[in-house]
Amino acid sequence: MNELFIKNLKTIHSASLSINNLTLLTGCNSSGKSTVIQAILLLRQSYTSGSLSNPIKTASINLGDEKSLTRLGNFQDVFHDRAEQSDSIELGFTFNEKSFHFKSVPYNKSEKEDYMVKGIESNIIEGEINPVYTDWENSGVWMLNTFQYLSADRIAPIEYYVNPSQSSSNFLGKRGEYTPFIIENYGNKPIINRNLIHFDTQREDQDTLLWQTNYWLGSISSNIEVSTKATHSNHTQLFFSYRFAGVPQGARKPQNVGYGITPILPIIVALLNSKEKDIIIIENPETHLHPSGQAIIAYMIALAAQSGVQIILETHSDHILNGVLIACKKYEDSGKSKGIDKENVKIYSFKKDDKQKTEISEVKILEHGRIESQPDGFFDQLEKDLEKLMGF
Repeated sequence: MNELFIKNLKTIHSASLSINNLTLLTGCNSSGKSTVIQAILLLRQSYTSGSLSNPIKTASINLGDEKSLTRLGNFQDVFHDRAEQSDSIELGFTFNEKSFHFKSVPYNKSEKEDYMVKGIESNIIEGEINPVYTDWENSGVWMLNTFQYLSADRIAPIEYYVNPSQSSSNFLGKRGEYTPFIIENYGNKPIINRNLIHFDTQREDQDTLLWQTNYWLGSISSNIEVSTKATHSNHTQLFFSYRFAGVPQGARKPQNVGYGITPILPIIVALLNSKEKDIIIIENPETHLHPSGQAIIAYMIALAAQSGVQIILETHSDHILNGVLIACKKYEDSGKSKGIDKENVKIYSFKKDDKQKTEISEVKILEHGRIESQPDGFFDQLEKDLEKLMGF
């Protein structure tokens, strides 16, 4: 995807965002970051459910149910508060010089009357596609690419993790719940993304998913390793152990190691399994991670994006931001052999105006990992706190 267009969706009145290899969405809570992600998820799940895949002019957006990537309710729930009743929701994108545009029926022509009067709630927003596509694959529709979405609500430490219904799929689940199954079944296979071979890798045969997962995980929490075990039921067990003097100690259940280890595991596996043109959306990779671990995962994300994976990242962490900026500097300092080219990174800062509309500004990266300007509210809380502590 090269560009995303959103109109009248939740807090966003109208926005057009250039999407790069690595796109960071930053800003205060409830400022519109998740709406950008949800717009992409709506397009994806509408395509996979068939409401956008039929090459006819009439189409619809599927707002989702309990099995969908996102579940947003009905037209009334997602329609921009300050839009005119005669307005529509519009979603569009460009991809490889091809464009796609969906426009809903006007809000006052929708089924909202049925919802208000009869209590009938629909999760479908009808509309039309323009221009009309008859060959989605040759149109370069990004929805046909491998896609991973890892929500902020990722897996917690538990004893058993359910297996996917389709064993051939590499989808990790929106919570990363199928990660143990993927490790159990594909852990001995070489990773696809060779750009992510860990810098401490000692032997050529340590290029497998399991080895590389443990190398990266060990960079976040020293000497930790993960292992899995298939059960007789439709579940997989997850275990962690620590090495002492090079020897793994007893395997422990996820509940008995640091809480942050389990939810970071799906992100590591998603990145290691990624390939060029894949799409990965990650919400708050910093969740439950120590700042040093956040810096490691930020650098890993940057490496994956530099290899051609398209990653859209929502974060509240200055450690994630700084990790990406350091990766930009490292790219320059290493003669382009490490890190990520700043030209492959976009950073957006979100805030609301006095009318509760989302405002989005781009934060440009300069040489040596510096930023051109710092909008108010853009990771400036430390400076504000220090001013108060120093009596300024």
